[in-house]
Amino acid sequence: MCGLVALINGQGGVNSATLAKMCDLISHRGPDGEGFAVFNGDGSHAMVGPNAPQGGGADLVEYPTVRVGFGHRRLSIVDVSAAGHQPMAGQ
Repeated sequence: MCGLVALINGQGGVNSATLAKMCDLISHRGPDGEGFAVFNGDGSHAMVGPNAPQGGGADLVEYPTVRVGFGHRRLSIVDVSAAGHQPMAGQ
C-alpha cells in the first residue's frame, strides 16, 4: 500500500529535510518510488524530487514561501509505468 505524508505551515517555510525524513520513515509502504509536491500560499505549486516530471521542478530544497508540502511513497501494483508517479497536482 502506498503512503502519504504532509507538512503544513500557515506562515510559510516548510522544512524539506523533515519532509524527506518523514517519507523515509514510511519507505516500507512503497519501495517503488517517492515524490514530493510543494504548494505556495498563492496557489502555485511545484513537483520536486526524483520523480518530478521533466521541467517540473528542482531538487528538494528549502522553500521559504511554501505553506504545504506532500511526500508520497509508491507501491506499483496496477500502473507500473512512470505515468503513475505521485503525488499528482493540477490547477
